Amino acid sequence: MAAGAMCSCVSALLMAVSYPVYLRFLGYEQYGLWIVIGTVLSFAQLSSLGLGQALSKQVASDHSLGDHDAVDTCIATVVTTLLVIGGAVCFVIALLRVTITSFFHLSLPNAALVSSLLPAVALLSLYAMSLDTLNSTLAGVGRIDLYLSLQLLSQVLSVGITLLLVATRHGILSFVAGNAVAYATLHIVSNLTLRHILGRGAFCPRRFSWQMLKKILSVSLYLSGSSILNMLVGPLNKLLLARYVGVSALPTYDIIINGSGKMRSLLDSAMRAIMPEISRLASLSEHANISRLNRRISRNLLVAGGTVFTLLLLTCGFGVKLWLGKLAAHFPVDGLRIVLVGTFFGLLGVPAFYTLLGLGRSAPLFLANLLQSAIPVLSVLAIVTLGHALSLINALQATALGMIVANFYLIWQNSRAMKSLSGTA
Repeated sequence: MAAGAMCSCVSALLMAVSYPVYLRFLGYEQYGLWIVIGTVLSFAQLSSLGLGQALSKQVASDHSLGDHDAVDTCIATVVTTLLVIGGAVCFVIALLRVTITSFFHLSLPNAALVSSLLPAVALLSLYAMSLDTLNSTLAGVGRIDLYLSLQLLSQVLSVGITLLLVATRHGILSFVAGNAVAYATLHIVSNLTLRHILGRGAFCPRRFSWQMLKKILSVSLYLSGSSILNMLVGPLNKLLLARYVGVSALPTYDIIINGSGKMRSLLDSAMRAIMPEISRLASLSEHANISRLNRRISRNLLVAGGTVFTLLLLTCGFGVKLWLGKLAAHFPVDGLRIVLVGTFFGLLGVPAFYTLLGLGRSAPLFLANLLQSAIPVLSVLAIVTLGHALSLINALQATALGMIVANFYLIWQNSRAMKSLSGTA
């Protein structure tokens, strides 16, 4: 948990340093083009099918029972499945890249640039997904500190190289080069780390098992459904903003959503450590300990999260001016405050999310994401359909409302699960 909090702090600092540099050397429109590419890839990342989290849960259960063969079979099955499905998605993106780009109503030069970069960036995205999924094994064997550290290593390399190239006027190609070097380095370090922890090679495609795939999919498909719904909140809002407000609004939206997310991740990342622990305790039928752990985590998160987000609400206006300087002249601070409130309520549902996932109860997670996704998307589409002008504030308000409603649903479902476990104990 400590590693999660520390890695999130460094990640937030990287974001704080990088955004002003990106905007200074690229401008809102050029940086918005990179966000457009990222938006397309958010759709492509649905091919992950939630396999990473499902892998962590299954490995935690099998590892606690000492079943090393099951662990190896699980890794081979999940990674092979991801590579096959992800490869097919990359092919479709390359084939339809001109059509996909046309949805964003870009100028001809910008559309040509985005279209030319999509195939290469799609392959990099698949590379990143496969590495992250493989590294989820570390979380399953109780070394989530190493998993998060590897993520941070990749991010530091990517941001560092990208900043250097952006400052030397290489444009948005800087992002492609920075990510490519970071992922190649992560690949080498990840394999060495997994071999050291497991005492053997982590990935052997010959161990693929249809039976294991069926078992994994029973959990991951709900998570995949959640990913599809999450896709509707961010990327679809960005598409609508680019279409009806303008591509220059995307960096501001991205700063607010990602900035609030980074603040949440300072505490959220620490909570991720409870999922493999819940899975381990469930495999050993230690239900009383699960309930006790859940109560302590929820109580501590309420106190810590309430303190952090109260300070953020009071100081965010001054902080934005200090951070962005002249670029903050037209920054919607009220929109940031709205999203911070929604993010705080979303944070309170994190223990419930990881507890339910550790218990293998994925259906409530899907329904929570359905609420979080449907409310913002339907709100934005209603505004557009009724002929009203869509604004950035509208999109932010709808996103915050979805977070709040989904959080209360998750807490309710978690309360039911804890009562069920208490009766079993």
